[in-house]
Amino acid sequence: MFPAFSSRLPDKRRKDVKEILAKYGLEKYDVFELLRKSGGKLPIDSLEFVDPIFLDEKVLKVN
Repeated sequence: MFPAFSSRLPDKRRKDVKEILAKYGLEKYDVFELLRKSGGKLPIDSLEFVDPIFLDEKVLKVN
């Protein structure tokens, strides 16, 4: 994973990592799922990762 993305995730060695995973409904530390569920948003920026919007017959669908 690129540092720009991995820097937006809590270190898996944190003492409270189990609580963080529980907050996002994860049983194990999975960088992609954690990034997807948390949005990767840091308090100091406005960058956020969201699910894609798919166009199907002129209707917007959010997964």
